[in-house]
Amino acid sequence: MATASLQNHAPQSATAVRTNNATPVLPLSPDGVPSLHHTIGRTIDHYSSSERDALPAPREVTILQCELLQLLLGYLFPRDGYEVEEADLLCSLEEIWAEHEQQFKLAFHRLFASYREALFAWISERRITTQLRLMIESEPSAETLETVDRVLAVNDLRILRLKFSLHSA
Repeated sequence: MATASLQNHAPQSATAVRTNNATPVLPLSPDGVPSLHHTIGRTIDHYSSSERDALPAPREVTILQCELLQLLLGYLFPRDGYEVEEADLLCSLEEIWAEHEQQFKLAFHRLFASYREALFAWISERRITTQLRLMIESEPSAETLETVDRVLAVNDLRILRLKFSLHSA
């Protein structure tokens, strides 16, 4: 019984394999773990037109959320040999939101617009903070440190504004 179920999910090529129920199955890496690196970290805009046609079919949102959770835990609690780039994490967040925006709209109802605004504001601010950090690392100066302090203060004010707008909604 166990061997029969394994045979249904054994990869036959480098592309996703479809089972009898037409659910795409990710190809397995040599250690038997599904390969996630080919879909995580790149949004649809980053693919060429020929690659866009070969993209895997949209997967269930729960699977994508699990992959995102794995990236988030890898980013927050890095281990030896497994480091997650913040840019990959942010791209994955945007990808999941873009692919399943209608489902989120149905789930969040009237709070959807607030959640969407908060998510994209946070992503934008994280990218700006990363750019500032890279700028400081390459050319540290007193002016740069003052700029970072100002940006962090503005960021705190934005967070407070978003919290207030969510509570008043």
